[in-house]
Amino acid sequence: MATRVTQLSYNAGELGELLTGRVDDSKYSAGLALCQNAYPTPQGPVRNRAGFMYVNAVKDSSKAVRLIPFVYSADQQIIVELGEYYARFHLKGQTLMLADGSAPYEIATPWRASDLFQIHYTQNADIMTLVHPAYPPQELRRYSMNDWRMVRVSLLTSLLPPSGVAAVRLSSAASDSNSEKYTQRYVVTALSEDRTEESIASAEVSVVANLYATGTTVKVSWNLVTGARYYRIYKYQGGLFGYIGETVENSIVDDNIAPETGTTPPYTDDVFQVSGGISGASIVNGGSGYDNGKRVVKVLDYGWWGNGDWNTQEGYAGLMTLPWVAGGVESGFNSGATWRTGTFHNLGIQDLEGGGTGATGEFDTQQWGRFGTQINGGRLTNDGGYGYKRPVLKFEFRTGTKDYICTVGYLECLAEEVPVELEVYDDGGSGYGARLGFVITNGVFTDVYVISPGRNYTNPKVRITTINGTGAEFRLTIGNAGDYPAAVGYFEQRRIFAGSNLRPQQIWMTATGTESNMTYHLPLQDTDRISFAVAARDLNQIQHIVALQQLIALTSAAEWRVSPLNSDAITPSSISVRPQSYIGASTVQPQIINTNLLYAAARGGHVRELSYDYTAGGYITGDISIRAPHLFTEDNVVVDMALTKSPEPVLWCVRQDGVLLGLSYVPEQKIAAWFEYKTDGAFESAAVVQEGLNDYLYAVVRRTINGQTRRFVERQMVRTDDYRGATCFLDCAGRLKSAAKSMDVSGLSWLEGRVVTAVGDGIVFSGLTVKDGKVTLPQECADVWIGLPYVTELKTLPVALPSQDGSYARGRVKNVSRVSLRLYNTSGVDAGPDTGHMKPVKSRSMESYGKPPELMSGETDLVPTGTWSADGSFVIRQAEPLPFTLICHSAEVVIGDDK
Repeated sequence: MATRVTQLSYNAGELGELLTGRVDDSKYSAGLALCQNAYPTPQGPVRNRAGFMYVNAVKDSSKAVRLIPFVYSADQQIIVELGEYYARFHLKGQTLMLADGSAPYEIATPWRASDLFQIHYTQNADIMTLVHPAYPPQELRRYSMNDWRMVRVSLLTSLLPPSGVAAVRLSSAASDSNSEKYTQRYVVTALSEDRTEESIASAEVSVVANLYATGTTVKVSWNLVTGARYYRIYKYQGGLFGYIGETVENSIVDDNIAPETGTTPPYTDDVFQVSGGISGASIVNGGSGYDNGKRVVKVLDYGWWGNGDWNTQEGYAGLMTLPWVAGGVESGFNSGATWRTGTFHNLGIQDLEGGGTGATGEFDTQQWGRFGTQINGGRLTNDGGYGYKRPVLKFEFRTGTKDYICTVGYLECLAEEVPVELEVYDDGGSGYGARLGFVITNGVFTDVYVISPGRNYTNPKVRITTINGTGAEFRLTIGNAGDYPAAVGYFEQRRIFAGSNLRPQQIWMTATGTESNMTYHLPLQDTDRISFAVAARDLNQIQHIVALQQLIALTSAAEWRVSPLNSDAITPSSISVRPQSYIGASTVQPQIINTNLLYAAARGGHVRELSYDYTAGGYITGDISIRAPHLFTEDNVVVDMALTKSPEPVLWCVRQDGVLLGLSYVPEQKIAAWFEYKTDGAFESAAVVQEGLNDYLYAVVRRTINGQTRRFVERQMVRTDDYRGATCFLDCAGRLKSAAKSMDVSGLSWLEGRVVTAVGDGIVFSGLTVKDGKVTLPQECADVWIGLPYVTELKTLPVALPSQDGSYARGRVKNVSRVSLRLYNTSGVDAGPDTGHMKPVKSRSMESYGKPPELMSGETDLVPTGTWSADGSFVIRQAEPLPFTLICHSAEVVIGDDK
């Protein structure tokens, strides 16, 4: 029996294997089992992706690099390349160069490569704030396109307090018997012209004067302050300095003005400083032999020994299983393996690929006469050695007068990393919380630095935990150290910092309308800085601060809403923190689309959305990757995220293994379709900026070029169907466009030694090798794209056919006998029941040989190779760098008997 099955849309994206039984799910009919190097459009069709154009190599390909977007306005956006201790800049597919064009424009930064992906950032106009808990907060400031500066954030007012403050008795009351009994005390502050900044109080001055007697006056004077427009004068009364006046001049006369103690001079402190912390660390002796290496823990696999030949008396053994116990305890292993006549000459642990040493074992054997020797047991004689990459238990076998060494079979052992650790402790004191980072090169400590300063140390020392290495010594310095924030954002005209190492749930907000003013008054004013700790059942560091309708704080275990209490705005005396859910976020910077917050979960690797729900009266969170769990695992998490708004709304997630995941996301239409981008290499970071009317995705891609690891900044082209020029369907690609046609294309040094594909004037040329930065085309062309090819592949879900018994034809074999594809501007497509039985879909018509193909739009039929399967799925593949759009398809499926 043949049945026609039609799929009209693909905007549910790639669904996981766990969803193949959910034919009742509304998204099943619009899903795919595989969507690789293609993306589902919100309208329903699925299209192959555009390629990535080569922009430039990073400064140092041996170290990690991260991209972040600097967005000043809709028409002024730039990609910042953050590497170890430097920043470079890219825009419109080109690198910002020095004025003479000799090298990329570059500025110095404070961050190590290992810390780049823990940096969080926010932006206000041409100032971007970047924070990391191990570094002082920084500002990336743009003064012009060729003038960028990295400046440490200062949280003190920029106005200096007035100097030269003096107070003198200007006049005295007649016949005042109390003229010498009262002392008047004053301080003065300076204000900016917009009144958003007020300096701290000046030095206090005093004068003996009885202002209570009529006729007595005091004159207070001071020096003018650069940048100030107004000055406020405060007089001491009842334990506080209260406001008595404001002037634009540099003096005032007090004739017994009553101070307003509800308005006092501001106070300030450095909120990120802690006393008794580790302010510095240095190496006294780097030591030797240290190895963040590996030790043998247990047998990983088992296998056949020998490939023996009885006639030649070579060793032969049966199937062996040797369960190895961590730590080398006595329980050891047992085996029933037997050998032909002879004895074991040696058994030991060796490293097939690395330089591991130190792991030895004792093995018990028993001679069974002519039946051979049996291994009865064994154990490690030490704690497993170190430095192993591929440890094996290897046998050497002696028989007769000739030694035979078993070289085919061996037992794989699992090598587990045991890192060197540095512990800071206070010898005889009560200090706590300090953590150190370090670098080991060739067994020697070459760098040590403070990750967290801790506090209250009096005699700090370092304890080294290791299974190898000796002699290292360190010197620690105590002082006012920095305890820096992990999160930053803006809300209600305040810049907000949150989540340091020592105060993981603390939130600091600047004074209203200021970037860096952390001043406050006694009593507190509504515009003062805010500092408070979130009270929660678990102590988890705040990872992100995000401004939605209300302020959202994401920790590693919960999502919190920070809002006003009994007022319209957040103030020091009106603030409420309420939990919204208990999921938790990872350190990956979240993205906002419409009014929804998208973030990577702290556990499980999934991506979630958080949005306001009126029925719940708060924010709720949901798993938007629940239908594609196979794309997210705890061992393969998301490490970077970016968001494209135009021409298609897509959330980009860089996975730890180098796969770039995309999510076509239109929440108001309930569209959330996942897909995968794979390339000849690995995606490591991604960022998006607007250039013209479209958003462009930039990525750091790690590739192997001429046998070496290289990291490139690449920019994805905006996809169109113009494969003869504007759009490229190749990766790491470059373009040569000239008035005259030529067969030679040069300037391809970044692809040296690679086999590449070219599209010249719309004609595909494959199998070209770049040599000396050049390739020669088979024919002359004027407009040529050259790069690395990739394969677009789609696979349909198992067929679900309505049936009276409710089985949806499950449990019966199926054969796809005919497929009708509705294509749009497409060429170079193959299809079949699986990758081993593919046939080309006819797309060329009247074009002559050597001419580019005309793109096909409309329906085309294919009779695939007959193959019976349980699923009735089929595969569509495009390996050529040409456009491909699948609008819908219909398949004729023959249903066989029960399996």
